[in-house]
Amino acid sequence: MVGGEFRAHAELAVRMFSEGVESMGRGDVAWACAAFYKAVEETVKALAIAKGLEEAREALARDRWSMGLLDSAARRLGNTAWCAWVHGYFLYVEGFGEGT
Repeated sequence: MVGGEFRAHAELAVRMFSEGVESMGRGDVAWACAAFYKAVEETVKALAIAKGLEEAREALARDRWSMGLLDSAARRLGNTAWCAWVHGYFLYVEGFGEGT
């Protein structure tokens, strides 16, 4: 099951990143920001599962990821993952303002 969970999150991360790039090409900045955030979120989930982090085990047991689990997992994955998470979250929070 863990392998399937990893694969599902990894594939969604790639799909959302591609969607973000396409959205930027169309000039849809708000949707691009949301898609890039989702790509980072799914990447953190996939990496946490692959590394066997406690946050991933808890999320799988609960059948949901909380913001706290994502934040903790990103920190534990290292500086690169943490920076991606922080910037992805910023895009999500600030980027949606573009479309409103």
